[in-house]
Amino acid sequence: MKRSMKRSYMEDDELVSIVIPIGPSSHLLPLTLKSVFEQTYDKIEVIVVGEAEGLDSRVKYIRFLGNRSQAKNIGVINARGEYVLFLDSDQLMTRNAVEECIKAGKNVDMVKIPEVFLGITFWEKCSAIWKDMVEKIDGGIPRFYKRRDVLSFGLFQPLSLWEDLDLYQRLRERGRKDGWCKARIVHVEPYTNLQILKAFTYGSSLSSSIKVRGASTLLDKLVLSIRVSAAILRSRIDLRLKLGSLFFAFIKGLVHILGLFLSPFKRK
Repeated sequence: MKRSMKRSYMEDDELVSIVIPIGPSSHLLPLTLKSVFEQTYDKIEVIVVGEAEGLDSRVKYIRFLGNRSQAKNIGVINARGEYVLFLDSDQLMTRNAVEECIKAGKNVDMVKIPEVFLGITFWEKCSAIWKDMVEKIDGGIPRFYKRRDVLSFGLFQPLSLWEDLDLYQRLRERGRKDGWCKARIVHVEPYTNLQILKAFTYGSSLSSSIKVRGASTLLDKLVLSIRVSAAILRSRIDLRLKLGSLFFAFIKGLVHILGLFLSPFKRK
């Protein structure tokens, strides 16, 4: 009875392809997949791209060694859905996320899903506070697209940083509209050491991203960091967490710079 009610509620039952590139937080992938398979909208296909073992038989697995943007492109090319939803391996969707994206997608071309960041340890909580504030001030990046749009406008650039922002801005420049859905994604913050490693990786790819998006994007990010820092200082967050979030963001910024300047030596 529950299944038939779901089917009658959805008029067209468009197939949604959920593409999950495997990242450093792949240990959370089982929880991510659990949230996918518990969706109220059941006409989905799940594509995992990267290196993984012991996956559910309902998953279409594509083994791949490369960066996140290339993994997403492989997922899109191999997808069958009218829509594609990009999900990280450390993100959990509320049960109605796909259903709400379908609803919102009737009126816009790209759909943003509000994110809530969750940290377990002290430093993970500090990171979550920073990212929560970034989302409140800057807004999010769409995760739900019409697949034909992603294919038509050149897929993701081969970047490790800002590849999602680049696609979003290219689509907006061509008149595509975006909006929000009413569901949420819970983003579980990675272990502290993984966050530092990711910051170094992002820093080492910063010059390539600047070549694609321009120095103005870097300036926008720096201005945003100042705004976020000021907002956190004004907030009613516990003082220890407040100072910890600012300190951790500062450390990751330094690691970004370190990655930027060491990247030429890494390539030699």
